[in-house]
Amino acid sequence: MKIAVLIPSRGAPRRLQAVVQAYHELRSGENDIVYCVVCDKDDPDTARACNELADAGMSWFICEGVGNLNSRLNAAARSINADIVTIASDDNFPLAWHWDRIIQQCAEEFDAFSWEEKIEPTNCTYPVLTRKWIQAVGRVFPEYFPFWFADTWIREVYHLAHGQPINIVIGLPMAGWRGATRGMRELGFWFQFFASTRIERVAEAQRVAGRELTKEHLAPILDNMAEWDRLQHARVPQFERAFKAETGVPSARYVAAKEVALQWYKDNGR
Repeated sequence: MKIAVLIPSRGAPRRLQAVVQAYHELRSGENDIVYCVVCDKDDPDTARACNELADAGMSWFICEGVGNLNSRLNAAARSINADIVTIASDDNFPLAWHWDRIIQQCAEEFDAFSWEEKIEPTNCTYPVLTRKWIQAVGRVFPEYFPFWFADTWIREVYHLAHGQPINIVIGLPMAGWRGATRGMRELGFWFQFFASTRIERVAEAQRVAGRELTKEHLAPILDNMAEWDRLQHARVPQFERAFKAETGVPSARYVAAKEVALQWYKDNGR
């Protein structure tokens, strides 16, 4: 089975090498593993770190690109065409012996699931997606957001499709020290936009489920998600302090993402 490990990374070449080495040393050897690092053209140290790992016999695919992070992750996943895609980062380490075998076994039962991040063990922070899931929704991640939200998008689609929360696999622990969230600003706006786009997640859930989902099925789940929206909005100042929201001049990628979001509102009469 071909498993793609997608790793966005910037400015942490040695830590990236340590993370990938951990995946490599803990694999079972039973599956074809491709490590794909999404990096920036102005970060040659990251590309150099990948090349050093390639010299040690690892397979690599470095996707630079010019779009936002999620669009580049999607491009990388399309290029690899793996049976399973698992999302990683350069600041969290896998702690599971033969993690790829566990993923393969879980994929026989679930179309999507998640590693257990020890700092937030109930959160779908590092999702694992099967080919079946990716084909149903048409890509790995939604491309609207300049930070966060993609994993929560997947969590909601799974809940809507299957009527239960996505599985956090206890046998797939992951741990590390989180850094600041790059690109975070105007969190209240993005929480509102995330809530507004729930109509798209309902449509995706129906494709994942392979059937039309009834109002009786959807209503209690959507009520629960609306309550989540309310609670998250109330915590915006706390989140912005904790994750060090940016206040300077926004990046070109951020400006482009917000323009897309504003156009979405116009196109959908909001």
